[in-house]
Amino acid sequence: MKRQSLFIPEIFAVNLVFSAIMISIPMQSYAQETNNKDQAASVWHESINDAYQLKAQGHQILKKDLAHAETVKNQVKADFDKDIQRAKDRVQNAEPEDFDAAISDAIKIKNDATTRYNNKLAEVEKLKSNFAHAEMVKNQAKSDFDKDIQRAKDRVQNAEPEDFDAAILDAIKIKSDATTRYNNKLAEVEKLKSKADKRFSSNLAKAKEKVDAIGLDAEKKFDQDEANIKSLVYDKKAPAKKAYNTKVISLAGSGEQTDADLANIKQLPKRIENTELSSRSIPLQDVPERPDTLFHLGDSFFGEGPISKGFKLPTGAVWQPQFFPFGTFSTAVQISDNGDQQVSEWVNALDIYGNLNLTPTERLLIGFTPFDNDGHFSGYNMYPQGEGVDATNGHVQVLFFEGRFDSLFPGLKSSTGNWASFDFALGRQPVSYQSGILINDTIDSIGITRTSLNLFGSPEVTITGLFGWNFINRGNDNQRDDNAQLLGMFSTFNYAEHQIEADIVVVYDVDDSNPSNGLNFALSSYQQLWGVLNTTFSYNQSISLNQGGTRSQTGAVLLSQFNLTPPYTVDNAYMNVFWGIGNFTSAARNANAGGPLGQTGILFSATGLGDYGPALPNDGQNMFGGSIGYERYLGSIHRRVILEFGGVSKDSAIAFGGQFEQAFGSNYLLTLGSYVSYQKNHIRSVGYGVRSVFTVNF
Repeated sequence: MKRQSLFIPEIFAVNLVFSAIMISIPMQSYAQETNNKDQAASVWHESINDAYQLKAQGHQILKKDLAHAETVKNQVKADFDKDIQRAKDRVQNAEPEDFDAAISDAIKIKNDATTRYNNKLAEVEKLKSNFAHAEMVKNQAKSDFDKDIQRAKDRVQNAEPEDFDAAILDAIKIKSDATTRYNNKLAEVEKLKSKADKRFSSNLAKAKEKVDAIGLDAEKKFDQDEANIKSLVYDKKAPAKKAYNTKVISLAGSGEQTDADLANIKQLPKRIENTELSSRSIPLQDVPERPDTLFHLGDSFFGEGPISKGFKLPTGAVWQPQFFPFGTFSTAVQISDNGDQQVSEWVNALDIYGNLNLTPTERLLIGFTPFDNDGHFSGYNMYPQGEGVDATNGHVQVLFFEGRFDSLFPGLKSSTGNWASFDFALGRQPVSYQSGILINDTIDSIGITRTSLNLFGSPEVTITGLFGWNFINRGNDNQRDDNAQLLGMFSTFNYAEHQIEADIVVVYDVDDSNPSNGLNFALSSYQQLWGVLNTTFSYNQSISLNQGGTRSQTGAVLLSQFNLTPPYTVDNAYMNVFWGIGNFTSAARNANAGGPLGQTGILFSATGLGDYGPALPNDGQNMFGGSIGYERYLGSIHRRVILEFGGVSKDSAIAFGGQFEQAFGSNYLLTLGSYVSYQKNHIRSVGYGVRSVFTVNF
């Protein structure tokens, strides 16, 4: 839309009033008539009356210009309506063989009319806006000026003969000061007008974008209507259907919609002007309270107030001890039938940890699982055993210390390099790589990590070396191998558009007459395509280094994951596919972790709680499959539902399942899940599962 050059008539009115006021200053008459009080007062009154008369004339010109603006607006609207009617008549009166040309003419007539209407409307609105704003400032300045003039008049008229000379001088000074202030106000008016012009230009550009969008919608609608009319013409039904052409084209309706859109455009500059940021501070609203710990020693968990001074070690490090417990308790009632085995049970799990923070980078963590041990959970097995299960224990499941070397020994920091800047973790600790496909276990190990390296074109590279000597679970049954040790190197490369992970692990048996050594390596890439589609591609390979080894076998798993957030939602739509070649085995997997393909979807993932198994096999050996699902948030992030469909080639199995989660406050979560499956080569071809889990986080 081309912007028209604007003539601003109020400049003439402002200058006219200003000139009248300047003419009305009878400075010379004061000097000539110092001895004649009555004559001076008479000349003064004549000058003031002339100024008021000129002011009245200026107001008349202003009103005339405003009326002219309304007349222009009404004329433009009338012209627009005539053009719309002309477009309607062009189409309505067209013969079938002239229908295509009539449609094109109607579109051009309407587009041209809309453009002219918008240009004139923008011109009128700018004139009115500038008139109103400038007139307000001018009126205030004129009111102040009139008060000062009246004060000067009173000073002269009320003066005694012996004081007349001094009164005249005072009046001259008052008028001079008033004139200076008035001129300053006029200069302010010009600045306001200039600012209004700039703001209007910005608003007009935004309005143009709105008009362009309206034009695109109108063109799309006309294209659809044109196609419908062509269909009628080509089917030789145009004469019979001609009475409906007005409805088909909907020009009248389009005109009404255009009027509404143009009304919104007229209000756009004012709405933008009224949305300036307030200088008044507004506090955050409805901020949920931070969940507190059961208890703490030292500084409170994410608390407020001063931090304790702590104490200084001989190494130079300053420790500020802080201890607090945290954990999760879950209780579940669940029933499942995978086609070969039925399970009905009530199971419980408690994961409790004690966290001792020494600095922001150093901590000691200890953890227990007193209600479960080696894949068994305390509770009651209703079917098939019909008996209670006692898996209580006092074993330490997690115990490790982690920190940063140059934080423990700050004196080693050097301006010549940061060779001491590496992280480490030592003890029985959870280890997970390749999203749990390669390793997902708790291992007695030591890991050393170096971050912020610049390698292979990546400005942010992380490399970790890991050695594990005990507590390693492996094989297809995720059982403990007391003779196994693990050595691996794991690296992450971050680039502008994607992230790459490359890992290699060797697991070997010591003091074993029948070792089962294995080599695992993996490569994965995470990226976003076209700005909306999040994707993951991963390749995991296991190689058995001993013939006949059962805990390390040869195979590969290829996994591709796709997900996106639909527009105007916080939901998640996803599709995951995999291909398992041979007998892939992870380097290490916890007894409760299930198979390596748990992240394919809820139909494949292990619950980690009891004997309730996945709806579909998740070992990934000699099969391909996948899932498609939708994660929907219902009203808030505290309530969601997941629906998923999946299948695998093994036993031609398919399944459909869902999961509902409802959070209560910050500490409680209710989970309801179910599935139904169909598979061949099982005792029962139809499987199912239903479960209810209540979780408390503390």
